[in-house]
Amino acid sequence: MNEAYPIIRFLVGDIMEQPFDLLFWPEDTMEVMGPTLGAIRSAVGDTTMKEAMDRLKDAQPLALGKILVSPFLPRPGARLMRTVIHDFARTPTASSALVLAVIRVGLQWAVARGCMAMVMPPLGVGHGGISAWEFGVSLGIVYGSPETLDEGRTLTVVAADQSELDHVVMGFNQSEAVGLLNQIPPGELH
Repeated sequence: MNEAYPIIRFLVGDIMEQPFDLLFWPEDTMEVMGPTLGAIRSAVGDTTMKEAMDRLKDAQPLALGKILVSPFLPRPGARLMRTVIHDFARTPTASSALVLAVIRVGLQWAVARGCMAMVMPPLGVGHGGISAWEFGVSLGIVYGSPETLDEGRTLTVVAADQSELDHVVMGFNQSEAVGLLNQIPPGELH
């Protein structure tokens, strides 16, 4: 694996307007939510979404941490990766440890399958109960792992607004320090 880091971009905008061959989509255990739901609904049409929701009425809950991948029909060759990080029976519904694990496994899956342009919203933020800063820290920890991503790939994080973006970037930039603090045994901090 090359020691160089991949390109990472942070921006505010429409996630569906970004170039990607893999779209990360936060999902809940009953498969009914996600911040990009409106954009996906617009791309595939309300009839398709209604049919999908009708099929889910009697579905069994998905396990937290599960990753489901399917073709993303509005964009030929692209895939949709639904990451199950929310359980509305819990409070908070997501955790930063789960988000970190899902990002790591999802990116490893993407690299193994040749995905070059990946895009995601801040996973677990909002309904999930984790802060944009916590998402940024989780992303930064994964980004700093050479086994997760390699040079030449692009990961774009699309935030809902400038405040959310600022907190994601702050967490990302502080992730190395947070990772080091987590490695210090309790009692050794003064």
